[in-house]
Amino acid sequence: MIGTVILLLLFRTTHSSTPAPTVITLANNSTLQGGTNTHALFFLNIPYVNPPTGKDRWQPPSYPATPWSGVRQATERGNTCMGPKVLNKKTASTGHEDCLTLNIYAPLETPDAPVPVVVFIPGGGYMAGNAWEDGVYNCSALAETTGMIYVVLQYRLGAFGFLAAPQINPDTKDADSISYLGIQDQQAALQWVQDNIHVFQGDKSQVTLWGQSAGGGSVLLHLAMESSWNLFHRCVVESPYLRPIGNASTNMERWQKALVQGKTLISTVGCGNSNNTVSVGECMRGTSAETINDALKVDQGMLFDTSNNWYPVFPNLTSSPDSSHSILRPNTSVLIGNNMNESNMLDMVEHVRLLFPISTEELEKLVVELWGEDKASVILQHYNHTIDGTNGKAFFAMVSDAAINCPIRTVAQRLCHSGSQVYQYVFDAAVLPEVGVAHASELPFVFDRDYMLPTKSLIELSKQMVGLWEHFEKTGNPNGGGLVPWKWPNAMGGAGSSKVVVFRTNNQSAVTLDPFNRCFVWSNDIE
Repeated sequence: MIGTVILLLLFRTTHSSTPAPTVITLANNSTLQGGTNTHALFFLNIPYVNPPTGKDRWQPPSYPATPWSGVRQATERGNTCMGPKVLNKKTASTGHEDCLTLNIYAPLETPDAPVPVVVFIPGGGYMAGNAWEDGVYNCSALAETTGMIYVVLQYRLGAFGFLAAPQINPDTKDADSISYLGIQDQQAALQWVQDNIHVFQGDKSQVTLWGQSAGGGSVLLHLAMESSWNLFHRCVVESPYLRPIGNASTNMERWQKALVQGKTLISTVGCGNSNNTVSVGECMRGTSAETINDALKVDQGMLFDTSNNWYPVFPNLTSSPDSSHSILRPNTSVLIGNNMNESNMLDMVEHVRLLFPISTEELEKLVVELWGEDKASVILQHYNHTIDGTNGKAFFAMVSDAAINCPIRTVAQRLCHSGSQVYQYVFDAAVLPEVGVAHASELPFVFDRDYMLPTKSLIELSKQMVGLWEHFEKTGNPNGGGLVPWKWPNAMGGAGSSKVVVFRTNNQSAVTLDPFNRCFVWSNDIE
């Protein structure tokens, strides 16, 4: 026990007794006034690019932001980004275009040497989410616990960040890039970190890119985009969401469908009329943000490709991390995993017909509707009430595997083959047993949010996971420091054959064979 304590003390970043400054001058000579709380120093609502409004709507991010005069107060949260109503209108259609900002949390005392940096990309299905999320993403406690610096960024959402409409920018060299502007925003934020984090005593040569859900999918996209490779050094990927599931299974089908959706939006807001005296781009930029945001209804949204949807699409496969056509960043340490019951969250927000196929006939009809007749027979052979207990559970299992669990295993295998060190986990601890270990259940644990965890055993698991994440983010390896009695092995790739860590309460976390072994059903789904 004494040896473990000594190891932990040595492992923690040392700090001087000098309070960290609350007034910071950035690389562009702009000045920020931050604040403090009982845990950390913080700077909120920092613009990393110029606002993407007016003539800059649907343009690549304008980096760096224009310097401001005087001292900018950075103690209040800023605008959230505008996104459509989704999940049967459970989320509000609110936000602003002027939203490309980031929040920084740092130790209260000045470190003796620059400290590692963690950049978090929020989730939300590429249509929702923000850098605060009701306080969950407040990294003050993490900064105090780990001694690292945390950056939480925002990026364009919905039609503003992922509109496949190259006709809006016909004179641009890469007009197709309009379909993933939100990802380019993230790149600009990462470049900001490289240019400025040293003034916060951060080490720009030790940047971990961390994301959950659409944020995790974004991290995987950066692993496949060589233009991002010099902006980070290791990755933490939680329950990554890349794209909706459904019939549009090939990249070209997704791209063509996105182009049709783009034309539909342009027509719906009145900019597709050939009698217009202005160009499509001028018309679209002259239309109010609210009109654009509400123009296309997103019904079942996010996970299902059954209606309008917004997510990163590309005209080729080189940027799809789960495709053999892409090249992933080599020799990268990656910690990646999923929750035991990812799609269970849908029973709270989606259409009852979609979620509770009671009879076998209902299940078969739904599977055909989503994946087509050719694939339905194979899916139903391996997901059914006999194997899963009920038709509803079978549907939840196939959705979880198709959307999240199996893309993880495809990417993990590809990363292993590229020489990367991959540490894979499955999270299996429910705060609300009636919901199960649904999508996002791990967030209070890894963000050190004790107030959201009602029992001692849940808090103990949180401390264990925060420690393992910290060790990985500082060294590229979660092992060490005497945090757990087992060694986290490198994943070998291949669903059902890899060793993974399953996180459970009451000291039941352990290394085991990957429990998700039906990914062969979806192995031909990435083309």
